[in-house]
Amino acid sequence: MKEMLFIRKLFIYQRSLWTPSFLFHAGIYIMFGWSVLLVIAAFWHPAPLVIFVDIVGIVGFAFSLAGALMLLYRRLTNKALQVYTTFAEYFNLVLVLLVLTSGVYVWTAYVNPIVLAHGVLTLGFEQMPFAVAAHLVLLGIMLLYIPLSKMGHYAGKFFSFRSVLWDNAPNTPGSKVDRDVRASAAQPATSQWSAPHTRPVSSDESEG
Repeated sequence: MKEMLFIRKLFIYQRSLWTPSFLFHAGIYIMFGWSVLLVIAAFWHPAPLVIFVDIVGIVGFAFSLAGALMLLYRRLTNKALQVYTTFAEYFNLVLVLLVLTSGVYVWTAYVNPIVLAHGVLTLGFEQMPFAVAAHLVLLGIMLLYIPLSKMGHYAGKFFSFRSVLWDNAPNTPGSKVDRDVRASAAQPATSQWSAPHTRPVSSDESEG
C-alpha cells in the first residue's frame, strides 16, 4: 500500500519526479472519490455534505492539475525524459489537462458540480451550455480511453503489483512460465527499444 498510494520507490530512487507524480496520482484518486460523492450529493445534499464535496473537489482539481502541469513541463524541458517520451504520453497528459481545465471553467463560470451531476443523472437539462457539453464529451472520451491506454495502470497495479515485484515462479521446461515466455518470444519485436536478439531473424542471417 505504501507503493501503490505513495509511490515509495519513486520517492527513494527518483526524488525529483516524486512530487509531480504523487500530486498527479493522488489528485486522480481524489477525483474518482469525488465523483462518487457527487452521485450521492446529487440526490441527498445536506449542507455539511455539500461543503465537504466542494472541499474534496477543490483539493482533487488542485492536486491533479498541478501534478499534470509539472509532469508535462518536465517532459518538455528535461533532455533525458525527452528521449523516451512518446507521443502517446504527451497526448495522455494533454487530454487529462483539457478535462481538468474545462471542468474548473464549467464549475466557476456555469454550474455547481452537484447541480450538474443531478442534471446529467436525471437527464434534466433542457438546454446545456456549449462549454458544459464540451467538458462532458471530453470527460467521456477520457473515461473510454483510459482502459485502452497506459493510463489503465491506475487500476491494473492494484491487481498485479505484487506479481510484478515478487512473483518467483521458476521457469521450468513445460511450465506456464515457459509457455508464456516462448509465446512472447514468438511475437515480432519491432520497437526501436527492442534488443537485437529479440527481433525476427532475417532469411540471410538464418542461412549464414
